[in-house]
Amino acid sequence: MAQPNNEGFLYMGTASGSSLPAYGSESWQLVTEASNLKLPDYSLQRASYKVLAETTRRSLGGSLAEQTVTGSLVADKADAVVRQILDDIRTGTMVRRNWRFTEPDDANSEVYWVGFVQTLERVEYDGEGDGAPHLWNITIAVDGAVTK
Repeated sequence: MAQPNNEGFLYMGTASGSSLPAYGSESWQLVTEASNLKLPDYSLQRASYKVLAETTRRSLGGSLAEQTVTGSLVADKADAVVRQILDDIRTGTMVRRNWRFTEPDDANSEVYWVGFVQTLERVEYDGEGDGAPHLWNITIAVDGAVTK
C-alpha cells in the first residue's frame, strides 16, 4: 500500500501553449515550494427570475462557476520551477499549462487540470518572525474540466 503524504504534491507540466499534451504524455515538474493548497470547489452559476403572477422567485442552475486552485509558494528565486512560474505571469498573457495534484490519501489519488497562474501576491514581510521563508499567495485559474 502506498504511503499517504501530509499535504499532497503539486506538479506543473513543462509544456505550455494553446495545445497541450495529454496528461499521460506530459513531463511533470514537482513544485516543491508549494503548500496550503486548496483545490477547486464545485458550484453552479445561478440565475433567478420572477414570474409576475407568483410571489416567489425561481432559480436556474447553469454551468460550473469559475474554479481556482489557491495556496502558498516560497519565494525562492533559485528554484527553477518558481522561476518558471514567475516568467509565466510576467509575460502579461495567459500561459496555459497542465497541472497535477497528488492527494494526501492512502491511494495517492491524482487530480488533473489545465490552468494558468492568475495571481502571484507577495505576503507581507515579517521582520519580527522566526526566520520563516518569505511567501507568495498563488492562484491558478482552471481553464477547462478538473478530472480525477
